[in-house]
Amino acid sequence: MRLNSQEGYKNLASREQQQLNRMKNTALIIIVFIWVFSLLLLIIALTNVIPGNPLQEYKLIVGIGFILITSGLKFAYNKAKNKHR
Repeated sequence: MRLNSQEGYKNLASREQQQLNRMKNTALIIIVFIWVFSLLLLIIALTNVIPGNPLQEYKLIVGIGFILITSGLKFAYNKAKNKHR
C-alpha cells in the first residue's frame, strides 16, 4: 500500500517535530547542568567547605558571574519557550 504525498509530508513533519522536541529537551538539560555547576561554584566560593579555597578571594566575581549566567540562561529559556508557542 502506497501513501499519497499528503500523508508522506505529514509523517515527515511529525518526525521533524519529534527531533526538534528532542533537541529542545537536550538543550534544556544542558542548561540545567550549567546552572547547577555555577551554583556549586558559588556555594564553594561563599563557604569555607574546602580549606585553602582559591575561589574565596574572588567571591564578588563568582557572585556576579552566577547572576550573569542565571540571567543569560533565563533569557535563552524564555526565548525558546515563547518561540515554541
